[in-house]
Amino acid sequence: VLSAADYMFLGHHAATSLYMISARLCEAGHMSAMILMFTGEFTAPIMNVLRISRTASNDEISAHSILGRSLLQVIYPYVEYLFALLYATFRIVIGPICAAHLTYDILLTKKGRKNVPVGLSVVWLAMVWGVLFGSIPWIKGALTILRAGLNVGSGDSAISSIDPE
Repeated sequence: VLSAADYMFLGHHAATSLYMISARLCEAGHMSAMILMFTGEFTAPIMNVLRISRTASNDEISAHSILGRSLLQVIYPYVEYLFALLYATFRIVIGPICAAHLTYDILLTKKGRKNVPVGLSVVWLAMVWGVLFGSIPWIKGALTILRAGLNVGSGDSAISSIDPE
C-alpha cells in the first residue's frame, strides 16, 4: 500500500544511512555527510509545522480560534509558502552546489581521497546525486506553491500537498 513517494522517502533514508555507516566504517568521519545532512534537513522543522498546520486546516480544529479559525489554519498559507521557498532554495541552489563541490573534492583532490576509496566515493556520489534528482517531484510541488503565491483571503493554500503523485 506504499506510494511511489513512500518508496522515494524510504530510498532517501536508506541512502543516507548507508552513507553515514560507510563513512564510519572507513573511519573517514567525513564532513560531507554532515554538510549533506545539514542542507537536507534544514527544512525539516518548517516541514513539521507545515504538516501540523495542514492537518489543522483539514480537520478544521476550532480550539484557540481567531475569527472562527484555529491559529494553525491562519498560519498555514504562510508556513506553506515559507517551506516551499526554503525547500526550493536548498534543493535547487544550495544542494547542487554542495554536491558539485563534493564531487570535485572526493574524486579529484588528494586530500579528498585520503580516507575514502575511489569505489566508495563513486557510490557516495551516486547516492548524493540520486537523492537530489529524486527530489524533483517535491521541487515541482514547491515551485507550484511559489508560483501560486499566498492565498490568504479564503484560508485555502496554494495546493493541498507537495507530495508527488
